[in-house]
This record gives sequence, C-alpha cells and structure tokens, in this order.
Amino acid sequence: MRYKTVKQENEFNGDALDNRLRMILYAMDGYSKTEFGVDLYITEVIRTHEENIRVYVERGVPEAKVKASVHQYGRGADCRAWILESEQASQLVRWTNKNFKYKGRPATALLHKVGNGMNHIHVQVDNEEIITIKK
Repeated sequence: MRYKTVKQENEFNGDALDNRLRMILYAMDGYSKTEFGVDLYITEVIRTHEENIRVYVERGVPEAKVKASVHQYGRGADCRAWILESEQASQLVRWTNKNFKYKGRPATALLHKVGNGMNHIHVQVDNEEIITIKK
C-alpha cells in the first residue's frame, strides 16, 4: 500500500480510522497487487468538517449545501484510480462491492471523477454494518 503523504499513512495507521475500513483497504490492496501488480494508493483518509467544506466549495457546491462526510468520522478513504487502467479500476470496485456492502448495498467502493478531472475510488463503511468474511 502506498500513501500520498505521511499524513495519510499516519491517519491510516491511527486510532481514528474505523478498523472495518482498514480491513477493506488491506483487502483491496491485496486484490490490486495480485490481479494488476499495482499497490493501492491512499490519497485521503481523515478530513475535518472545515476541510470538507473547503473541498466541496472548491468544486462549486454552496457552503450551506455541504453535508457531513464519512471522512470526518474515520469511515471513508479515497484511493487514486488513475494509476490503474480504466477497466482495472472498475474491476477493483466491482470486486470490493461484491465482497463488502455499505448499508446492505453494493456501495462500499465508488469510482468517480474529482475536482482535477481524474478518477478516484471512494471507499466507505457505515456506522452500524457488521462485516463478515465469506468462505
């Protein structure tokens, strides 16, 4: 696994990150290394409410419309997708959502464009879901 900066590495290894999310990210990293030979690249982990507002306002969202983010609670992380081929990123998202659910739905991993026009994978867990490992 790789990190954008030491900040993301410290947040990933720190107490504020939900252990369920950490487990999913480790699983995604293992899958990406095995299938594509590419480390998962973490670009965002913990984000304060103020940082969240700044990110969305920079994207053109009015401040009053900015909602709380799972990043604020240690339940969200972003991964760089453009280091993978487009189909590889889609395959990683499909694999993640097949194996881990968000609020009972296949929405644990979301592939979308960010402000710089590049794709990233947002990974999240909710505040109640119990994660089980399939045999």
